[in-house]
Amino acid sequence: MSIVKFIIAISFVFFGSYSQVYSLQGIKEVNSNLFRKDLVAIYGDQDPVFQFYSKRNFKPFWLNKVTSLSDLIDVLGSASKHGLDERKYYLDSLKSGENTDGVKYSPRGYELLAMKSALRFVNHISSGMLRP
Repeated sequence: MSIVKFIIAISFVFFGSYSQVYSLQGIKEVNSNLFRKDLVAIYGDQDPVFQFYSKRNFKPFWLNKVTSLSDLIDVLGSASKHGLDERKYYLDSLKSGENTDGVKYSPRGYELLAMKSALRFVNHISSGMLRP
């Protein structure tokens, strides 16, 4: 299953039942050219995450709408209901838009953090957190 289909499927399953809205105030538009370069540096151009954003013309997924990020934050906040530690998913940073040193994320950094958190959560939910 492609990462696009996987994210969409998981988002309907998990994100559809939570609905607190968090503000994206202060988050500016993501520069697509710089975002593409960041993705290549982090993932390479053959990675499914790169391919996902490539199909979107490097437009943000999580910062595209307030509800997308809000739904993600709500779901990650429910991690303990699934026996998972919500700290593993950068929940405080996603809520505040700041790293642990109090520095605001760039829009690109914030989008990448949201995707990393979502993928980690989906992986832990679907495959478990421990490797035997």
